[in-house]
Amino acid sequence: MFREIKHRDLLLAIIGNLEDAPHGSTFYGDGKNPLEWAMFNLGRGDVLQAHIHKVRKRMGSHKTLEFLYIVQGKLRVDFYDLDKNKVRSEVLSANEFVCLYDGGHGFKALRSDTKFIEVKNGPFVGIEEDKEKF
Repeated sequence: MFREIKHRDLLLAIIGNLEDAPHGSTFYGDGKNPLEWAMFNLGRGDVLQAHIHKVRKRMGSHKTLEFLYIVQGKLRVDFYDLDKNKVRSEVLSANEFVCLYDGGHGFKALRSDTKFIEVKNGPFVGIEEDKEKF
């Protein structure tokens, strides 16, 4: 269901496909990273009970964590270790997603109609302070 992308013991990313979601909810979180996520595959009439989230101290992060969901097209994701060495590449298609935890990454659209949604912790304060391009 999920593929871990690791370099040595460093978790770079998790890749999954929404098509593989079993009925109900499937959560991913190892308790070590502040970004957790879930897949939902609900049938007609299934209910997620109304709720609010309590204010409490949560695990923080000094780095940006990103989650990308591919809506259509094909996107190549290149993964890099902390020394900026390319570790591997993966091609993602519609209904696939990647959660980027550590190391570096780059993207290349392989089709002209590639669309994806990116979610990350903010605020983004500009390239000079947020990113180191290589």
